[in-house]
Amino acid sequence: MPVTQISVGRVIGRGFGIFLGNFGRFLPVILATSTPLVVVLVLFPSQQAGSGSSGDVSFDVNFALDNASGIIGFLVSTVTYCWLSAGVTFGVVSTLRGSNPGGVEVLVRSLRSVPRLMLLVLVLWLLSALLMISLILLALIPVVGFFIGLGLCFWLLIMIWLSVPAVVVESIGPFAALKRSRFLTKGHRWRVAAILLILFVLMMIAVIGLMLVLLAVGTAVDISSSNTIAGAIIFAVIQSMLMGLGASMTAVGYHDLRVEKEGVGTEEIARVFD
Repeated sequence: MPVTQISVGRVIGRGFGIFLGNFGRFLPVILATSTPLVVVLVLFPSQQAGSGSSGDVSFDVNFALDNASGIIGFLVSTVTYCWLSAGVTFGVVSTLRGSNPGGVEVLVRSLRSVPRLMLLVLVLWLLSALLMISLILLALIPVVGFFIGLGLCFWLLIMIWLSVPAVVVESIGPFAALKRSRFLTKGHRWRVAAILLILFVLMMIAVIGLMLVLLAVGTAVDISSSNTIAGAIIFAVIQSMLMGLGASMTAVGYHDLRVEKEGVGTEEIARVFD
């Protein structure tokens, strides 16, 4: 396969095309990864603060439950993201290879990399804690410190962008995956930045569009609080769909950068799934 330079438009276009064109294959893993979040949102609904003072017992209980819901929801979302990303990465690489895995196969395969991906998440959490110390120090510098901190976070996000598909495809540990992502993105980080920014804008447009559609058909549900079962389902499914779309573009980027920088073919990249 000829080595070609990675293209922002090609990564976004193929990421969208593969995800939407094979949506039926990804649907089982989307629904499966949405279920845990729905359960959390139903069991720990967003609480409304009472009308009493800050010393009121009901207010304190509601406040605690609201925070518990947010923390548990974040942890569950992290696990489901790992699960979903593993399935989407397998599906995208298999599609680029020319094979046609079924939805059940994508779902089953998605579970194999979750333990390694959870280790990656733990490492990223530790790195985030260290990063927070730097951000706190930068916050002491008015205005300029904020933008420096924001740029630092975004640049680190660019460097670790390919760590998840590296874990899934290469079956490596978290530190090796971070090293691989750093190597593959080196020399192309401005293009990766453009991909991430465009993806963010497109996702915001998609969220706004979906909310407008819900309002238009008379299914106005406050998906931000997810206080109802319908709201929880809508919130969870939309979140999984958007995460899956992002994972699809990341998998395409991983594939294209390996082809360019290492001169390998799609068949060789996907051989690990045999």
